[in-house]
Amino acid sequence: MNKTTTKLQEKETVPGSGAANRAVQKKTLFSIDGTNSKFGLQQVIAFAFFAVVWCMLAFYEWAFLKRLDSMSLFLFDGYYFDSMTAAPSGLMSYIGCFLIQFFHYPLLGAAIYVALLYAVYALVRKVFDIPAKYSLLALLPSVALLASDTQLGYWLFMLKLPGYYYVALVATVVSLLAMWLYKKLSPVWRMPLMLVWAVAGYPVMGVYALCATLLMALMGLVKAVVEKKGTALSVATLVLALVLVYFVPRYFYYYYYDSVSLDEIYMAGTPIRQWHEGLVANVQHETASFWHSIEVYWYPFCLLLLSFVAYTAIPLAKRLKFCTAAVKAGVSLLVFAFCIFFAVLYWFSDNNFRIENKQNVAMWEEDWQSVVDYAKETDEPTRQIIMNKNLALLKLGRTGNWSFSAFDGGIEPVAPFAVHMTHTDGSSVYFHYGKFNFCYRWCMENSVEYGWRPEYLKNAARSMLLNGDYRLAERYVRILKNTMFHDEWAEELEKYIENPELIEKSKEFKSVLSMYSYNDALAADESVIEKYLLDDISVLKDVDNARFDLLDNVMEGDAEGFWNTLNTVEKSLDYHEASLVMSLVKKDSKLFWQVLPAYREEYVKARGDKALPKNVQEAMLLFYRLVDLEIKGKKLSPNSPKAASMYNAMASMLKSPNAQNADKMSADFMNTFVSGSVRMKLDQFMITNNKFQELYRYATDERMNRTLAKTMRKDFGDSYFFYYFFVKKIKTY
Repeated sequence: MNKTTTKLQEKETVPGSGAANRAVQKKTLFSIDGTNSKFGLQQVIAFAFFAVVWCMLAFYEWAFLKRLDSMSLFLFDGYYFDSMTAAPSGLMSYIGCFLIQFFHYPLLGAAIYVALLYAVYALVRKVFDIPAKYSLLALLPSVALLASDTQLGYWLFMLKLPGYYYVALVATVVSLLAMWLYKKLSPVWRMPLMLVWAVAGYPVMGVYALCATLLMALMGLVKAVVEKKGTALSVATLVLALVLVYFVPRYFYYYYYDSVSLDEIYMAGTPIRQWHEGLVANVQHETASFWHSIEVYWYPFCLLLLSFVAYTAIPLAKRLKFCTAAVKAGVSLLVFAFCIFFAVLYWFSDNNFRIENKQNVAMWEEDWQSVVDYAKETDEPTRQIIMNKNLALLKLGRTGNWSFSAFDGGIEPVAPFAVHMTHTDGSSVYFHYGKFNFCYRWCMENSVEYGWRPEYLKNAARSMLLNGDYRLAERYVRILKNTMFHDEWAEELEKYIENPELIEKSKEFKSVLSMYSYNDALAADESVIEKYLLDDISVLKDVDNARFDLLDNVMEGDAEGFWNTLNTVEKSLDYHEASLVMSLVKKDSKLFWQVLPAYREEYVKARGDKALPKNVQEAMLLFYRLVDLEIKGKKLSPNSPKAASMYNAMASMLKSPNAQNADKMSADFMNTFVSGSVRMKLDQFMITNNKFQELYRYATDERMNRTLAKTMRKDFGDSYFFYYFFVKKIKTY
């Protein structure tokens, strides 16, 4: 039969002619029935899945992506490259840190990340010959890699593996390319390829190279079994793979690397050093959470490995009689359902963590109103959210009116380890409260533990700038100038280093310097930032310290020290407001009355408004009523120090020469400084509280307090009254 006859017979087998044939062919090519199409229905679903992931990352987790960038440093520098490649999988870390930079622009960074996830999906289909109509089966590795990253949460601040977000993803892409090449080679050349791959791949990719070596050998063995030829050679290849996996890491451990322990050589490229029970052994949580078990963070990596093992068995499954088209389609849909379930389950769902990241980004952008607005997005905030909110209100000049207007509290961060603000946002908080030495201290301590990061470098540079150490600030600025996306920030700060006189003209630095504390010497803060600030920020404490130092300066004849110390006694309104709010957070009525007269004087001087802020009025009225009730109940003497401090504060504010005739003075005080609406709100608060206490009198104290708090919050949650009585057992960290 000649070629012409063959073509004629083929033409006769196609029904119809001309346009009909073209219509049939066009329908087959672009149909979504999943038979011979390159654009089958399952592929459309898979593409939609990746599009949704991109949208979630770019628009829902944008702050997390920007925070990833701020927690990862990349430099085009030979020393940096050598330091990164000094451990197995170092090159993957180097590439990962490079790619993480693009999260500085969430839309771009998310696009690069999802493109690599899609590359894994496409390569899985190519390497394991998964047809279009069952292509959802190929989603498993991509979902596992996605879950390994979206599960991070507070690990973002703790992980010591550089470039973690991309290490597994890039290593998987490279491994799949190597497996594709292995598949294309003849059995004779596969063994040399595997040998070269194991030896050269381990320092580049660590454990991922070892796993790929085993998978190559397993692929070859399965193919030999299916084709019933070359089985002996394939078994020998598998044995060689096992030998390589055992000895190659040990060779590099003994002769090349000195920065990895023998226990970690077989898991290089994963956070094996940190993800172990020892880290969480002594941490107790009040409420249980899926994220408290350290084992759960390993499950995505287990899924990644198991999925590849399952793919190598596909040729064997094809020989089974029950693997009909319907069964295969059903399995692929079940796999897709599992992928969705796993992706949702491993997407870190703590809203407070998300809010903290958004607040951090807004703080760097000096968008203080957004910091306040973000705090309203949660009903049970962490102390980090509350501290950021109160700091923002201080910057906006609205501390006294809004500090207790949003639900206060202190829910525990969701993490398997003990979270400290010194890791999450501490250096920034210390900087804005004028604690430059503490800011620099935690930048240094964190960098020693986790390596230098852009956020640490920025805080170190600006804290040393305002501390007057321009040479040290310049050192950190030079490093930041070598980054891709933080160089502009560094160049802006460099202007102040070269021209320090510009500092006084900067609105940002002026507000920070207004909070500069006289007592900025380093002391033990026990890694609990809020507790330290609550005790340290006090106008009274600083004035007393200044008086002692004035005496020392005079005795020593230090004229310059005398004038410098004298200048620190006068505090700004911001500092007075912060001091007053600290007393309210601590519910310290004595300190409140001591600070109040000086605060009011500064407030009127700065604002020209004699009406004090709402929360301050509420505290004044509440503390007065509480003391008055104790006196009337004869639990407290009118001449006691507690009552005297309140009356003296009233006398000072009223400019009264003494605290005589307390009843008349208190009446004048309330009429002058406390509005009728505040007095009415407290009366309503007490009436409502008493009514519900009577209603729930038979309940246990714990249940009654919980029910009362929920009930009272609706109408009084924006008042200091609610905070004083119902916000209890705050756990700062």
